[in-house]
Amino acid sequence: MTLRLRLLTLQLLLLAASASASQPLGSSSRLCKTVYISSREYRTHRNISRLHAELQASVDGCQYVHGDVIIQNIGADSVTEEPIDEAIRGLQTDFLDSIIEISGRLVIKRINLERISLRNLRAIRGYNLENTSPFFAMEVFQSKYPVKLELPQLSAILQGDVRIIGNLHADLYCYLSRRINWPSLFQSHSSRTPQQFNDNVEIMTLGDQQINVSDYAATEKVCTSLPACNSSCHTEKSGRQLCWSDSPGGCQSFHGCLVRPCRNCFRHPYTGNEECCESDCLGGCSNKSDGCFSCRDVSLDGVCKGNCPMKTDLNPGTNKIETRNSSTTMKRVGNICVKQCEMPFVTSSNDKYCVSECPLTEIPVNGICTRCAAKHQSACETCTVDTLIMSDKVAQALKNGNCTIWRTDSSLDINSEKLNSSASLETLEFLRIFYGRLFIKRTDRLVDNLRFLRNLKFVSNNFGIMMLHTRYLGLASLRYAKALWLIKISGLCEAWYPSRTIRQITEVTKEFTIGTREISFDNTSEVCRNAVCDPSAATSAGDPDPTCA
Repeated sequence: MTLRLRLLTLQLLLLAASASASQPLGSSSRLCKTVYISSREYRTHRNISRLHAELQASVDGCQYVHGDVIIQNIGADSVTEEPIDEAIRGLQTDFLDSIIEISGRLVIKRINLERISLRNLRAIRGYNLENTSPFFAMEVFQSKYPVKLELPQLSAILQGDVRIIGNLHADLYCYLSRRINWPSLFQSHSSRTPQQFNDNVEIMTLGDQQINVSDYAATEKVCTSLPACNSSCHTEKSGRQLCWSDSPGGCQSFHGCLVRPCRNCFRHPYTGNEECCESDCLGGCSNKSDGCFSCRDVSLDGVCKGNCPMKTDLNPGTNKIETRNSSTTMKRVGNICVKQCEMPFVTSSNDKYCVSECPLTEIPVNGICTRCAAKHQSACETCTVDTLIMSDKVAQALKNGNCTIWRTDSSLDINSEKLNSSASLETLEFLRIFYGRLFIKRTDRLVDNLRFLRNLKFVSNNFGIMMLHTRYLGLASLRYAKALWLIKISGLCEAWYPSRTIRQITEVTKEFTIGTREISFDNTSEVCRNAVCDPSAATSAGDPDPTCA
């Protein structure tokens, strides 16, 4: 083989590797809903390794987040902002490395870590899922401790603004306000007009997108000189280097064009010339044909397209709606085309989309949003729970509303130590579907079993039962939860342990996980010794519906 042929072969191999590394997400990618990262539970165990494992379980290898990524209150108290434990500062954030795209927001608030890195995050799409105003695709605020925030692969913020505000550490502020080329990230700007707003806020307007930052510069003591970048980082014509931090992995990604009049460019591997990326690409590319880092519209098996092939479509020749062959049709979840909707997503009633939740007039039936029949309308009564901890007042309101579907933006703790009446727990007998994270704790102070859970079918996120004594868990109807945590539960009858229910969930939900710790069984009481695996059985002790099914 000649030297020239060897060089050509090496170039082709490098080109192929580059294309593979930058290929957009596809149907086999790990998809999930909103991710919450917090050290909230750390106070109960004070174990760094366990905290890391808990946060890793929260992300769960997710690559495409159809929702928001909210990272807050890690190492700092949520109210006082004081340090929780200096040991947390050295916590590694490698559990965030799997995240490649965020459809909603990236929120970083009250962080006391040495470094927080999303090493592979390419795009923040900035979809306003809650229709709030004003809306920010990225927010960094109330982080007064020195922290290196590194997003080295971030190359696009599709829509929405960026807000950097509040009591920030000076180093973090200086890197974000002086070393990042925000216009190169924004994908919808048309003008650049820096202006001052009030005495403490600096706004850079870029058409529909803007940066809103606390103006430390007003003190004339902060950012008097540019913070350092690694020597490998991109340097602009002005001489300014671009970086998130001074670490080797802290450079800002740059895929802009220096010569050609295009949005993003790449260097041709043979000629070294600057070439334009295809218009379907979002944030840049590694080559002309199939090297987009992300897709502006949708990704079909890693190839950028205008839309997913739907079940029905307009034939422009006949001007009629025609049905496609089922083998070629796809559904859409966010910006990814998939063959079928995997939990925790459900299929929309028109069979076109994978959605996080069914509309208010529909409920999930076998993973498909189904409109409630008029005679069963009560099964669709939906209530929003605006509190993190259940109270007797909230329970009564849910009962009065005949609520069978409960929705919360984050989580709900149901702890009998915060309740005065067993009637508040009995409210859960109405519950069929829960959107959010649900935790049941210490109920044995008011009731001696979990019969009130017997109608619960669906928990969209993590479901925890912990710190209580009961003969059975009441999970006969449960068909989905992202994860089931059983912690410090005593007195269980082994015959009534819900092995079959757990097996059914595992078969339907590929990514389902179950975690148990300090579970003990009662092998001495007459009730447990006589227990049989029959969901319809009632024992002499009056324990109905044992959930071994």
